[in-house]
Amino acid sequence: MVNIPKPQKKKFYKKWWFWLIMVFLLIVALGAYGGYYTMQQVKNAANSNSEQEATAEIKDLVKTVSLEGKIQSKKEVALYFGASGEVIETHVQIGDVVKEDQLLAKIDADGYPASAKEIKAPFAGVITNINIFDDMLVTPQTAAITLSSEETEISATASENEVLDLKAGQKATITFGSLPDVSLEATVISVAEEKTEASSMAVSAAASAGNSGYEIKLDYSKPSDLILKRDLSCDIEIVAAEKKSALSIPLAAVKWEDSQAYVNIKNGTTTEKRDIKLGFEGDENTEVLEGLKEGEKIIMFSAEDLSTNSSMF
Repeated sequence: MVNIPKPQKKKFYKKWWFWLIMVFLLIVALGAYGGYYTMQQVKNAANSNSEQEATAEIKDLVKTVSLEGKIQSKKEVALYFGASGEVIETHVQIGDVVKEDQLLAKIDADGYPASAKEIKAPFAGVITNINIFDDMLVTPQTAAITLSSEETEISATASENEVLDLKAGQKATITFGSLPDVSLEATVISVAEEKTEASSMAVSAAASAGNSGYEIKLDYSKPSDLILKRDLSCDIEIVAAEKKSALSIPLAAVKWEDSQAYVNIKNGTTTEKRDIKLGFEGDENTEVLEGLKEGEKIIMFSAEDLSTNSSMF
């Protein structure tokens, strides 16, 4: 009689579920250690840097609006023939500088006056696009040539919140991601009264979220040897408002309780809570109208604040 060996059971550590449980426990352990380590880091920071202070001081405050823009021609027009026919003459190329009333192109269209068979420049400018070529058949609906003025401006789009702080005459600084060493001065020349679809314009992040915004145009000055191509992107920082010689503190130092602003004042070895009245608000600092004197020390945050924040871990 032949003895058939009985199948041996797999040891538990060779089963797939055993290793699945081990991986799960390892992930839980690492997560717990990470939370503990982060909490300890915050507590160590609290112990090593118990307080950060600021001083109430007289300074000039500035409120700015930052937008994204691009270089555009002040005038641009698409030119059409007045009749249907075959293109027989094209006298320009993209980039050509032309004079007012200069002949740009001509078609063969018997029976039509010269004004319908020719395209002439309505103003002096630069040819920025050509959609025709010799022997091509065109109609009055064919956008043949695009002419742009040599003078350029900066166009941007502001959101509803941003446009409320903008008006003509405000000063601005223009910088370019592609030209890191270039910074130009500019002036707001117009702020639209109505929204424009943002798809064809450079837009700020806030305006882009709503797909429309208020078009802002700026005039700028540049060195004569600096070449800026049309549609070149730029960053715009507009000075929307200023307050000279204001008693100010950092915005981060202001705390709120039941709509009342207050700060913590360092008074020797103790801390005093003091209500304040705020005025002009700049980008990083705010004016204090009542409740503080120049030179008083304010506690920005303390070890107690850090310890409280560490409870989130």
